[in-house]
Amino acid sequence: MFSVRPAQLTRTARSLQSTQLPAWSISTRQAHKLVEVELQDEILGLGIRGDRVPVAPGRARTLQKDRRAFYVVKGLAVSPMRDLLRKVSRMESAQAERDRLLRESLAPVEPAVEVDPQEALRTLEIDLRTALSLVPTPLSFHRRLIHAPTSLPGQQPSPTPANSEIFGSVSVLDVITSLREFGVVVDEAQAAFEEGMGVEKGRLKATGRFEFVVQLKALGEKTGIEVEVVREV
Repeated sequence: MFSVRPAQLTRTARSLQSTQLPAWSISTRQAHKLVEVELQDEILGLGIRGDRVPVAPGRARTLQKDRRAFYVVKGLAVSPMRDLLRKVSRMESAQAERDRLLRESLAPVEPAVEVDPQEALRTLEIDLRTALSLVPTPLSFHRRLIHAPTSLPGQQPSPTPANSEIFGSVSVLDVITSLREFGVVVDEAQAAFEEGMGVEKGRLKATGRFEFVVQLKALGEKTGIEVEVVREV
C-alpha cells in the first residue's frame, strides 16, 4: 500500500490549473463559431461573387439582411427571400386549384356567365397601381463606389458625386424582390427602369435617383416608383 500526502495533492492540482491548452484547441473552438456563406457581390477582404467563405455569425446575418450573401446549408446557398417566394408561389397555386374545383362544383347549378378577360385584368392593374402608391419611396439600394471620394483624417466624408459608378448593379429583379417585402407582386415582364444616365442594359450602374416603371397594358397607362442608389459606407 502507498499513501499520498495532502500537500502533494494540492501541488498537483495547482500544476493542472496552470497548464496551458494547446493552440490548436483554441483555434478549433473559434472555427466552430464561424458559418459559411456564398457571396452575392464583391466584398473587400472577403472575395468576389460566388465565393464561399467562413465568417462570424453576426457578419453573416448582416450580409444576409443586405442580400449580399446567402447561408450555405448542406452545400447549397439558402436565401430566406427565395424560400418565401417559393412558399407564396405554392400557396397561390393551391388557391387557384381550390377555385377551379369550386367553379366546377357550382357549374351545373349556376347559369353560364360570360366573363370579360380584359375587365379582370383591369381590376388587377387598378389594385397594383394602388398598392404601388402606398410603398414608401424612394426604395434605397446601397452599393460600393468604383472611385470613392477621399477625405483627410478628422474631416467630414466628401459628398458623393452625382452619377458615380458603382460595383455591380441594381436590377429590375432586385426592385421586384424589395416590393414583395411590402406585399406588392410585379411581373418582371411588365417592369423596367426609365432610360437615362446611369441606366445600362436595363440595370442601374451609378448612384442617383431613378424611375422604376410598371406597364399597365389593360388600363393603357403606366405607373412607377422612385428608386435610389446610394454609396455604401
